[in-house]
Amino acid sequence: MWVAASAVALTVAATSVAGTRELIVGIARVVRDYPARFRRARMRAEKKPFTRLAASQVGYGPLMQKHFTSPTPFTSFTVVDQQNGSLAFRGGAPIRQVQTDVLGDLETVWIGDLSDLR
Repeated sequence: MWVAASAVALTVAATSVAGTRELIVGIARVVRDYPARFRRARMRAEKKPFTRLAASQVGYGPLMQKHFTSPTPFTSFTVVDQQNGSLAFRGGAPIRQVQTDVLGDLETVWIGDLSDLR
């Protein structure tokens, strides 16, 4: 509300200055678009990057090597069938960990293997 009120005040003040049509139109656009910007800002409850599991590709073939990365160590993992919620695969601990300096605060990732999943 404050931004809209101040933009309206600026619009009123600008009308007395010669050649201000562009300024008024620009301010009107800011006022019109501001609620959408506010909504987007409120929705930003995003997690930090690299805080979830990541698969190396989409659509593994049945006999392909299948790995994923995890930002946290784990002792086991499961793959669940999304259609019916049944257990499709149960895997063990990471097969290795990798040190990295390209993922911001994340310095280590753990590699899981689900290659036996057909």
